[in-house]
Amino acid sequence: MSFATLPAELLLQVAAYIDSDSDLNSAIRTCGWLYITLDGYLYNRQDKASATAALFWASEHGISSTARRFINIGANFNATKDEGGLTPLMLNAQKGHENLVALLLSLPGINLNAYHELYRKTALHFAAMGGHYGVVELLVQAKGVDLNHCEGDYGATPLIELISATPSGPRKNDAMKLLVEQYGVDLNTPDNKWDLSPLLWAIQGWEPDIACILLERESVRVDFEDPQGRTAIWWAAKRGYEKCVRMLLERDDIDVNAIERKCQTPLWVAAKKGHVAVVRMLIAAGADPTARDDDSYRNALTVAAANDQDEVVSLLISQTGIDYTLEDVECLRAFSLRAQQRGNLESARSISNKLGRQVGSEDGRRRRERPRERAHSTRGTGLISRFRKVLLEPGGG
Repeated sequence: MSFATLPAELLLQVAAYIDSDSDLNSAIRTCGWLYITLDGYLYNRQDKASATAALFWASEHGISSTARRFINIGANFNATKDEGGLTPLMLNAQKGHENLVALLLSLPGINLNAYHELYRKTALHFAAMGGHYGVVELLVQAKGVDLNHCEGDYGATPLIELISATPSGPRKNDAMKLLVEQYGVDLNTPDNKWDLSPLLWAIQGWEPDIACILLERESVRVDFEDPQGRTAIWWAAKRGYEKCVRMLLERDDIDVNAIERKCQTPLWVAAKKGHVAVVRMLIAAGADPTARDDDSYRNALTVAAANDQDEVVSLLISQTGIDYTLEDVECLRAFSLRAQQRGNLESARSISNKLGRQVGSEDGRRRRERPRERAHSTRGTGLISRFRKVLLEPGGG
């Protein structure tokens, strides 16, 4: 049986597998039966292809009336363009066209979770990374949308894309609240490039409001570490995010003395940065003021002094149980001199009073033994004597 003698039903099925319109048109012109059977089919297919192209044009320019018109005459709203397979829904999400996204979401059969072949991003990814928060809200509420799809660049979920989006503000916060409330959304999946959880993304990315929205969810992990061993409370302490620190301290599974790779605690890094309110909260929660880092071998008090954090020094100098090495005394006396030069006599006096009881004690004479002894260590005794004369003896200043 030749192609030209097939029944009309089979001819139409075969024609559907001929992708080239020119090849199909050449076949149609070979005999009258093929022309009668397939010419109308080819015309309708070309008309729909033109309508689909017009739909992409309307999507590119955000013209909803044109898009609606060509959808009504048969445009393929799940069609793809470019080598990655961009759909009209992806394109409109990327552009932030809320009206067109709403129109496409109302169509039965719309593919919500189609993803770009090159970047593996869905429409929700495109909307989130572009900061199109109205579109994000539309897609998040669409039935059947995949909230946890990982894109192909660095394995980010839509949640991570939204956290890192700009601009920040109330619209972004509202979209985030809506997303984290959805059933089945994974609040803890890290990306696969930097290995950061969504909570760490928020705190490291200077998004304290977003971090607090996440911390309101009990399922959010607070013990997740970044590659350097730094947890959420360490980062919140470093950034000085008081509300985040307060919310973290209310969790039963928080470790207030968690150390990172260099043995810096949350209290240590908050003291270094001068975040007085955070230091006060951490001390009240049982943070250890005697803990020292592995790099400088300083505790919270001496690292605050080394960075001229007057208020933190005044707060920590009253803490008991801290043993003072000769290096500590050197650091604190140098701080005291600088405080006097800045006119902060109260800090200088508190240091003098504290060290007046420490110098000469067993703790004050001890120096830490460590493999890499600093070159200036052997000069400590003379320096201490000179500072003591200046600060402690009457008229010495």
